[in-house]
Amino acid sequence: MDLVPKRHSLVTETTALLREAIAAGRWPDLLPGERKLCQQMQIGRDTLRAAIQQLEQEGLVLGGEAGKQRKILAPRGEAEDTTAASAGIIAFLSPQKLEQFPNSLLVEIDVLRERLAGSGYRLEVVTGTKVFTQAQPGHGLNKLTADYAAEAWILHQTTAPIQRWFAEKGPPSLLHGQPQGVELPAVDVDYMAVGRHAGGFLISRGHREVVILRPHASLRGLDMAETGLREAFVNHPGSMLPTPMTLRESEEGGAAALASKIGRLMKSQQQPTALVLTRSRQALTVVSWLAKQRLRVPEDLSLISLDYSQNFDHLLPAITCYRSDPEITAKIVFRKVIEIASSGASIKSPPAIMPDFITGGSVANIL
Repeated sequence: MDLVPKRHSLVTETTALLREAIAAGRWPDLLPGERKLCQQMQIGRDTLRAAIQQLEQEGLVLGGEAGKQRKILAPRGEAEDTTAASAGIIAFLSPQKLEQFPNSLLVEIDVLRERLAGSGYRLEVVTGTKVFTQAQPGHGLNKLTADYAAEAWILHQTTAPIQRWFAEKGPPSLLHGQPQGVELPAVDVDYMAVGRHAGGFLISRGHREVVILRPHASLRGLDMAETGLREAFVNHPGSMLPTPMTLRESEEGGAAALASKIGRLMKSQQQPTALVLTRSRQALTVVSWLAKQRLRVPEDLSLISLDYSQNFDHLLPAITCYRSDPEITAKIVFRKVIEIASSGASIKSPPAIMPDFITGGSVANIL
């Protein structure tokens, strides 16, 4: 058993991706220029330079002069990982930039990469491509899948058009999220059950005026969570309870816009006693806005989050939330994507994941 705790950072992830690309012979002699690499990897120059410095220390690239491309010292077949060039590829496609990945996803990718390497596969993380903004992404996906020639794809938070293309024309794939009208195997949280549990917990603490806060974009998983929350109130035995309201963030997003919406909500006739957060980032904005107004959690407003962030560990009171173990998720994804890659066919989805409930101290008992 490996008892050494893993540590993850954007620089570490970038270094690993560059190391793998060099081992695979992606660039024959020279690394692309910094600007091109930053655009491809969706990272800042400071992150890229720190990663390249690590590769220089490992003897994989030669330190270059300002404005010049760096020479690769370990061309195809000569890098430290001599198996990487011949390994089959599993591609992980995500709309997020690497620097936007939450720590839990970085942990998951790290575990997944390690397990895939042990089975003769190499993980390629593909981020920030234009296919996520295209209503008809077929042409872009044809080129993307040809460039990577992966034996299977893991589709993280992909749009309905992308899912449809993979289901109808694309290579074997596994959804890391909810299907949107397609028959593809998926690994995801049981959002319906999470919503029901959150609703039941709030009801047991006496909360009747509840609002669920959602991003502007429609996401299938959050639709299910909202449905589960509402069902908990509608199906509660005894007296009829008011159905939770929905508050959507503004299309432009941002902390200021969200704070403005929370301000209007707290001054309205529908002022809630509890707010259900669907994204962990919302907690920091809501908590800081409440503090600015000299309002307290949970005395003036209770908070419960359907998502988890490490930042919650540093808030007082701790945020009541639901937390999935990224290592367990990675193991499930690994087993399923290997099954897909080996058979080249679709498989059944595994049972949905039920996260752990972290009680915290952000929900008041108002009975």
